[in-house]
Amino acid sequence: MSETTAQPAAAQFGIPRQTTAPAEGRAEAEQLVGAPIGWELKKDRGSTTVWKVTGPTGQWALKIGRSEDAAVVAREAEVLRHIATVPSTSYGARSKSGRTSESAWQLTPWLEGPSTWDAFRPVRDGDADRAQALAAAVDLAAAVATLHQSGWVHGDVQPHHSIHARGGVRLIGCSWAWSLKLPPSYASHSGLLHLMSPELIHRVESEQRPIAPSQPDETYALAVARR
Repeated sequence: MSETTAQPAAAQFGIPRQTTAPAEGRAEAEQLVGAPIGWELKKDRGSTTVWKVTGPTGQWALKIGRSEDAAVVAREAEVLRHIATVPSTSYGARSKSGRTSESAWQLTPWLEGPSTWDAFRPVRDGDADRAQALAAAVDLAAAVATLHQSGWVHGDVQPHHSIHARGGVRLIGCSWAWSLKLPPSYASHSGLLHLMSPELIHRVESEQRPIAPSQPDETYALAVARR
């Protein structure tokens, strides 16, 4: 079915319409969600795009990395295959991925819920007490702790990389995760500067490569992020 003929049905089901759908991962996405299908561009940053794909049988996130970002997306797909047994990244067990000569893509179930950044918004706006934000912070810390107990480091803990979904916090943005099973990437920049521990900043400035955030570094990032 062409996009043109699918659009009226998509509108009937309340599915977002998008006239230009990506080529990468498209056939796999259509198979997962059924028809009619809706494409909604959620992120367009440099060489990386993220689409929300909606259909009668579900919603999925399609991340595409082109050019220099292809290796980043491909690494995240590899990471998710390794850590699919961890509760906070269990969605990776259903992920699908692929490579072309110039790009890489991955499909993961769409995670419904606010990010930690959004969960903290009422407090930043002065519209709520701190109890809700504190509960979100505790949930995030527990999710990261479970990941650490499995022997992994996320590599880029930040408020936008955690979704407070039904059933618990889910960690996303896992491209730089590492463990003894998968060494750290030489391409990692070690996360957001204002969330780095002094020790991690020292390693960055010393030009030590690859940069490998440790579990204590991530504990520091958690503490700083909730301030």
